[in-house]
Amino acid sequence: MKNIFATVTLLYLFILPSTLSAQWSNDASVNTLVCSGNHNRNMKQIISDGSGGIFCCWYEEENDTTNTVNVQHINNQGVVQWTDGGVIVYSGPSLVEAPNMAAVGDGGVIVAWKNDDSSNAFAQRLNAAGTPQWKAQGINISNDYLGLDDYDPHMISDGTGGAFIEWDGAFSVGIIRLDSSGTVAWNTSATLYEGGIDSRIVSDGAGGVIVVWSEARNSGNGDYGDLFAQRVDGTGKTQWIKGGVTVCNATNMQSYPHIVPDGSGGAVIVWQDFRDGANYKPYGQRLDANGNRLWITGTDSNGVSICSEVDAMGDVFVTPDGSGGGIFAWDDSRTNDDDIYAQRINAAGKVQWDTNSVPVCIQSAPQADPRICSDGAGGAIIVWDDNRNSGANQDIYAQRIDGAGAVQWATNGVPVSSASGNQNLPLLISNPSGGAIVIWDDYRNPGSGYTNRDFYIQTLNTQGTLTNVRSAESQSPNMFQLSQNYPNPFNPTTTLRFTLKVSGFTTLKVYDAIGREVATLVNEDLEAGKYYEKTFNASNLSSGIYFARLSSEGESQVKKLMLIK
Repeated sequence: MKNIFATVTLLYLFILPSTLSAQWSNDASVNTLVCSGNHNRNMKQIISDGSGGIFCCWYEEENDTTNTVNVQHINNQGVVQWTDGGVIVYSGPSLVEAPNMAAVGDGGVIVAWKNDDSSNAFAQRLNAAGTPQWKAQGINISNDYLGLDDYDPHMISDGTGGAFIEWDGAFSVGIIRLDSSGTVAWNTSATLYEGGIDSRIVSDGAGGVIVVWSEARNSGNGDYGDLFAQRVDGTGKTQWIKGGVTVCNATNMQSYPHIVPDGSGGAVIVWQDFRDGANYKPYGQRLDANGNRLWITGTDSNGVSICSEVDAMGDVFVTPDGSGGGIFAWDDSRTNDDDIYAQRINAAGKVQWDTNSVPVCIQSAPQADPRICSDGAGGAIIVWDDNRNSGANQDIYAQRIDGAGAVQWATNGVPVSSASGNQNLPLLISNPSGGAIVIWDDYRNPGSGYTNRDFYIQTLNTQGTLTNVRSAESQSPNMFQLSQNYPNPFNPTTTLRFTLKVSGFTTLKVYDAIGREVATLVNEDLEAGKYYEKTFNASNLSSGIYFARLSSEGESQVKKLMLIK
């Protein structure tokens, strides 16, 4: 049975129904507009809608007395789904901070934010039509749950229509679980450590979460000092030692951690580290499901150096490599201008690429603000803002790098947006084709100061082309192909699409990592010349790597699936 995986071929094309029409722009000077108008927009966030589109939220200063929190849904064709300018979930005099979201699996989303005047956090749920489901202006999730000065909420879905919401404040780091009705099921304000800052949260793959934070428990470095982490199960019980396990307590400051699941119940964490007392450097650590530190250098368990260059490095981010490790990207000042570099660390904590890392973009003029996502095939896509073309004005560029560290697109990246004015602060998520969806702050339209800040969005395919996902492909339904599942990683459902070259008896089966069959999705005669789509529900399976195998008339293809609960 195991030998079916020996001939795995990773193809990156995603087949959509032939009735779809393109709405994404294929012109880097045009792009796709999310919202515009003379308002000051801030703090955008995007998440996948689970179907190849995105949810986007942001804070908007409508005028001198009115501020709003807006949410928009854009489908996989690039078409805005809700009201122009987004659904307003809060409107009032309070300044707003840190809106964030979690998709809830029914086409809707939960959004949370903090109101400055009350230092309280609020939440609202929108259904698939964008209609608010809870009380007007949102429900207050702060009273008796969060600290006295709560801010920066982060969210992930709980897999049952609710969300885990994590925050850091002046007095605490904590988590609440909000169910689908808006009721707080539990909170951890009494069990997580007080005094942390800059916390982040991910799924533990088993119905709970892992949270990481920075705090000065053992040092005099102000708010920042060492890094700690805690795992909380789905009932709100902490799983590791009181106060959290130590991620890193090296000398000087460790700050700005980011965290992703490792696919085995643990997590990969990256941060900016000042242990050499001269420059910030990227360091990483992997924790297993029991909170043990796995990446050890000699006798030092304070993480591994991601890059040993002597110059300063910052804005470091990580995406899973699909095999228990991570791919990291950062801006790097080893030359006169900031550049973008990347490195891969495997599951055992070993550097996989050049010891001084791989240049993603070393074009003259500064590059900054990198962000990274998986390409679904063991590599990554990286975006950044770039000054190469117009001096004071920035554009958005992107590059894809494979699992061996080889860049896949044009040297120094391809333009995502080259419109007039500044484009900066990009964010991205993976799209179904193995490419990415990118959003950024945009100043191409007339205005003064920040009042001309719009949001634009763009999709890229696996070749780095700006285009609609389907129009980027010349694929015919008369070919044998199993497309990469989407989403990937997934929890607990994912979609597989395929086409056949010849009519005949067809099977589509899923196997675990040791070759045992765990699901049969297709087992019948099928016709060629059609697009087929099947949903794989893994709610009864454990987190891990699985393989989908399509077989028909002597041909077969296999895709690697990653289940993270």
